[in-house]
Amino acid sequence: MPRTLITWTQDETAGVPLPRFVGRVGTVVVGICAYDGSSRFWTWWSPLAEDIWGHGQDAEGARQGCEAWLRGLAARMARELQAVLHLTRPAARARPGRRRGISA
Repeated sequence: MPRTLITWTQDETAGVPLPRFVGRVGTVVVGICAYDGSSRFWTWWSPLAEDIWGHGQDAEGARQGCEAWLRGLAARMARELQAVLHLTRPAARARPGRRRGISA
């Protein structure tokens, strides 16, 4: 598994650890995985997208699934941003005093 910038912490209520982990990059929550007792799987989802989720047989598997999806999202966003920045980049300007085809 590639190195990650996500910090996973176990959630708790009143000092009692919950079967839930929250993944953050800095202060931004990027992923959550929690144990679903009805299906006996760990389910992950991200607040960065409305309809994205997956399952893992254990907490580590759910975290890895979430991180894989987030890497894909980051790659897609980087491609989109590169395309936008390329379209908005100012055209190269000719240096003043230099014109093609004219010799001094």
